[in-house]
Amino acid sequence: MSNSNREKELFEHAVELDSPAERAGFLKEACGADLDLRQRVEALLAVSDAAAGFLPGQPGGARDPSSAEGVVGKTIAGRYKVLEPIGEGGFGVVYMAEQTAPIRRRVALKIIKPGMDSRQVIGRFEAERQALAMMNDPNIAQVLDAGATEKGHPFFVMELVRGIPITQFCAERELDLEARLTLFVKVCSAVQHAHQKGIIHRDLKPANILVTLHGEEPVPKVIDFGIAKAMHEPLTDKTLFTHFQQFLGTPAYMSPEQASLSGLDVDTRSDIYSLGVLLYELVTGGPPFDAKSLLGSGWEAMRKTLCEREPERPSTRLRRATHGAANVRGIRCHARLARELDLIVLKALEKDRERRYPTANGLAADVRRFLQQEPVTAMPPSLTYQLAKLGRRHRKAVVTGMAFGVVLLMAALTGTGLAIRARQAETVAIREAEAARNVSEFLWKELLRPLTPWSHTNPGVSLKAAFDAASDSIPARLQGQPLAEAAIRLSFARAHLGLAEWDRAETNLMRALALQRAHAGTWDERTADVLFQAGTLREFQSRWVDAEAAFEEAAAIRAQIFGPDHPEPVVARAKAALNRARQLPADRAEPVLSRASEDLMRFVGAAHHVHRSILNRLGELHLKGGRPEQAWDLFEQTRRLAQEEEGDLSSGVLWSLELKARTRAHQGRYAEADHAFQEVEALRKQTLRAGHDLTLKGQLLRTELVLVPQRRFEEAATVLLDLADVAVGGQSTVRAEWMGTLEAVLSGWQEHGGGPEFETFRDRALSYLAAPTAGGR
Repeated sequence: MSNSNREKELFEHAVELDSPAERAGFLKEACGADLDLRQRVEALLAVSDAAAGFLPGQPGGARDPSSAEGVVGKTIAGRYKVLEPIGEGGFGVVYMAEQTAPIRRRVALKIIKPGMDSRQVIGRFEAERQALAMMNDPNIAQVLDAGATEKGHPFFVMELVRGIPITQFCAERELDLEARLTLFVKVCSAVQHAHQKGIIHRDLKPANILVTLHGEEPVPKVIDFGIAKAMHEPLTDKTLFTHFQQFLGTPAYMSPEQASLSGLDVDTRSDIYSLGVLLYELVTGGPPFDAKSLLGSGWEAMRKTLCEREPERPSTRLRRATHGAANVRGIRCHARLARELDLIVLKALEKDRERRYPTANGLAADVRRFLQQEPVTAMPPSLTYQLAKLGRRHRKAVVTGMAFGVVLLMAALTGTGLAIRARQAETVAIREAEAARNVSEFLWKELLRPLTPWSHTNPGVSLKAAFDAASDSIPARLQGQPLAEAAIRLSFARAHLGLAEWDRAETNLMRALALQRAHAGTWDERTADVLFQAGTLREFQSRWVDAEAAFEEAAAIRAQIFGPDHPEPVVARAKAALNRARQLPADRAEPVLSRASEDLMRFVGAAHHVHRSILNRLGELHLKGGRPEQAWDLFEQTRRLAQEEEGDLSSGVLWSLELKARTRAHQGRYAEADHAFQEVEALRKQTLRAGHDLTLKGQLLRTELVLVPQRRFEEAATVLLDLADVAVGGQSTVRAEWMGTLEAVLSGWQEHGGGPEFETFRDRALSYLAAPTAGGR
């Protein structure tokens, strides 16, 4: 780690400590024998807190927030009269202020401390303010304005929230578990709203979640949304630090990916982890890892704890809590908490973010299920568990039923109904285990072993050749093992879809579907998976009606298994809606897509690839409707979401870039469009095999939308003839598009008088158009 990185990290943690002694102790342990490093960090602290006299030897003794700029009593930006300081953090001081224009009201004004490049930070703040201004949620404190003081220090103006931290509110009022969880669900709703607007908090903690009273109703308000994000973007060389890795947030509430400094992008699931810490604290009285212990353990030990150490179960922590302590008074530790709420909390606190709840709504939904005595998704949905839930939700009916059931039970003992159910469950388990073993054995013998150096049957075989050989051997190798064969065929079909091998994908999918329905039944999760992939295949083949039907059936099965609001059926329904919209005129398609978008954002998240597809389709409709700038905004939004979720070279990013290129072409901005198309082509060649359908389609789009309108016919002819062998011998969709573009170039060139090269091109084009393959197969 570079010296500047190390200085930055030590500074950011030392500046948060509350006393000179704590700072000195921390720096002594963190810097060790490196006195030069310690002196540099202390110099940075002196710059940050010069006006407060925080460090030993600095004038002024204790910190006085108002002394940072002497702003109390002054008017900022001509309309905010500063009244008094009400809070301070490591990067800014918060004041109560009186806004005098255009309306009179009390606001919270946060002024960033000296030592940062005001021009850069203000620009970032302004961009952040625009994003924050889109948020309209009753549980989020609104950001009203941003700017800079006369001395050039950035400030934010926020809604003034007269409340106390959520944990303090719960402790002082001795709220029971239900009341605490009800407040928590509202916080999740606010965080979900922000995520849908593309805002990640990155510092969710009780101090940033205040509870105020509207009448008798407690209302949580999340504050400081986006401010930390704007502050912590990489700054310019005019700041105190350059090109540093960043350690963001408050350690006790920080996700492992924030703490690890691994280069892994921090996304919305980092906020899910912080919500999990908050939930843990609400039900036990404290966070999983104590803040002071974390800081006192030393730098590397703190990271190791956050990234590797598993938290104690909430129910265990609560049982060990001091009897009658105010912060947990009102909460009873009972079996339900031990079994269910433990699992909800620990799922939100998963070290691997892929295993957490994907959205804040998902976490809130499970908490609501817990409150309503419904099965939670964090609990394995066993039959015993589901029946126990049913009993608790309908206790009176169950008791009454038991009274009548005693007689029936005595009469039915010889029927052994329960034993039959047990045997059926055992049979399913044995069948699943056998299928798993057969799948594993097949993959080893038919696909993986031929690739090893000690394979004597076909040494040096390529991965593609091994894959094709394994695919061909499925019928013989898995005869009599229907569910194993179905699982293998589904996996191979997915690979064929990725390779644009539609015929082989269809063969495997249809066989897998027949096996699933015959041996596992319709209401089976893998049957739904096969149908979903079949819908994907029909999309690639532009068979929208068939795609809609496959996705609708998959959605119905998943809703039966998981419930209608689970992400699995929601995604399948959205895919069905997308394909339904492709069959409708624009005025009827847009409402269908908008409803699907709302469902996805509510239950799945804005960054999901299906939601991006919905937005891209809406953008295409805007483009066709003569609204290119609206289309451009949607394509840029999907590009950003895909980049954050999947990386710079992901297919989602490249597709959005291609749509942006099409937009510029439709606007007649051909130079920009041409550059964009060629950039996408170059990026795709880095990630896809030569001659992949997506690369070919991009070249055809460039020819049709850029070259032909500019009458660059010779160049267009060269592109098409270079693609001829691949396109004519390839899949039907590419061949059909290639033929259509060929006809467009031929007619356009002829209409504009031809030329020296036209005759040669015409003869070759006509030979392809007259060939038997021209009509497709």
